[in-house]
Amino acid sequence: MKRPPGGSKLRVGLAQFKPKKADVASNIARIGEIVSEQTGAVDLLVFPEAVLTGYFLEGGVAEAARSAT
Repeated sequence: MKRPPGGSKLRVGLAQFKPKKADVASNIARIGEIVSEQTGAVDLLVFPEAVLTGYFLEGGVAEAARSAT
């Protein structure tokens, strides 16, 4: 990975929140809020996997997939 222009350090932020299961629109809105809060504070903001759809540990994946198509 190359250093940012000017040799400055890359400021990385880790975002964490509880996404709403199968509510992509709500999760995108929350991501937008978090990004707005961090504008200028970090160069790269990292979100967890499945942040858009939420985690499906007890099932429901097929239903969410069908409604998204």
